[in-house]
Amino acid sequence: MRVRPTARMRHNSHPDAHLCGRFPLAAQALAHCMWVSPHLQSGTKLKIRASPPRMRRSLFSDQTQRTIPAMATPHKNLLPRKPRRARAQRPRSARFAPIVDAEDVPSVSFTPEEIDRTLFPVIDRFLAGMSAPRVARAVTELTGVRMKRTDPYKLLAFARACGLVWVSPPRHYVLEGEFARMRNQGEVSVIDVPGERSPPNVPGAAAVRVYELIGQIAARRPGPVHIGLGIGNTTRRFAAALAARHRADRKAPELVLHALSPPHSLADPLETPLAFFPLFGGGFSRVQCVNLPAEVLVRCEDYDRLQRLPLVDEAFARAAEIDIAVTSLASSHDEHGYLRNYLTLVDPGLIDALMAAGWRGDAQLRPYGDNGPFPDQRGLRAVTLFDLPQLVEMAKQPDKHVFVLTSRCGRCAASKASALLPLLREPSLRIWNHLFIDFDTANEVVTSLDAQS
Repeated sequence: MRVRPTARMRHNSHPDAHLCGRFPLAAQALAHCMWVSPHLQSGTKLKIRASPPRMRRSLFSDQTQRTIPAMATPHKNLLPRKPRRARAQRPRSARFAPIVDAEDVPSVSFTPEEIDRTLFPVIDRFLAGMSAPRVARAVTELTGVRMKRTDPYKLLAFARACGLVWVSPPRHYVLEGEFARMRNQGEVSVIDVPGERSPPNVPGAAAVRVYELIGQIAARRPGPVHIGLGIGNTTRRFAAALAARHRADRKAPELVLHALSPPHSLADPLETPLAFFPLFGGGFSRVQCVNLPAEVLVRCEDYDRLQRLPLVDEAFARAAEIDIAVTSLASSHDEHGYLRNYLTLVDPGLIDALMAAGWRGDAQLRPYGDNGPFPDQRGLRAVTLFDLPQLVEMAKQPDKHVFVLTSRCGRCAASKASALLPLLREPSLRIWNHLFIDFDTANEVVTSLDAQS
């Protein structure tokens, strides 16, 4: 039996005194409790369960009733809850620093010293086949750091983010053979990871290939290796994966990072090349940076004058030093494309003019169609270290490498197959000699080309 009386703060009588005839002991105990409990607010609802018959006498005996009025405060469960204080996040390990992909890095409630002591034992035992509870018990006994049964999973994800654990995605060699039959003068890699996990895995696989080329270039000639980074979420993931490898390498070659785009973004300031530079700090890395401090869109008549400004002239003067350039694509129909977002604010009518001219996509904020790059429209153009014809000439040189990373949009999963097709068929848009594609986009492109032929 359950009684749910409503308690109100009154000193003369209890509003639920009519229950005393049916449940005298329970109502009397409740009245005494209300009399000595000034902490309870008006309108507080309490629940009282009627005890079994054999226990009623022990619960509501004379001794119990005599102790109730002497209570200074009610039980802690009857008091209003105090708001919890926000728990301060403990600092990460200085030795193992995660990348910026916050959505893939779990929160680890350990001190930096505890992370250093437990990270490798957890990885070693977990990859050896031990279950997570057994790993937690073994590491607790070994290091003295108390671990929960779910902590090994979090530490394993943390280790992957720090670059201690690498997961190489598979490649689809059948689709790569279809691209090879198109006689494209370049290296095409199809990452066999369909679905929503393709956006982070395509730039991760490209980072592995770029780091191999960095080692080859460093072994072939003295001096640092120069890397050019474009704007976008895909390039951000690539930079984070490359930085993790570079920081973990004790013999890491010296790098010089060049920004191919200005440090401005309407969507996320962390998706600009200037925000990629701090990822390479720490560890064993030795990195220099060359920024491009300019506006995103300028008037065509002001472009030559902008290239002669201080600091901007240095970026354009050192553009020829770049050994590897990495960029990505945006579809003309993707609402998250950077060029579309900028034109929406500056000149919305220009979007309609580009769509009427057959706009398919853009690379480095420079639009193009099926027949090649577009001329500047309405006297506006984007600032970039390389225009599309310059990237085409760079891709033709045997000692230069231009990577184009293509996967679905990381925000809405929109396809970029329509933006990739002109880069495969039009020679004036061959801005790449290394192409990394996800499985869904590659399958859509091959199906479209077979239907057209």
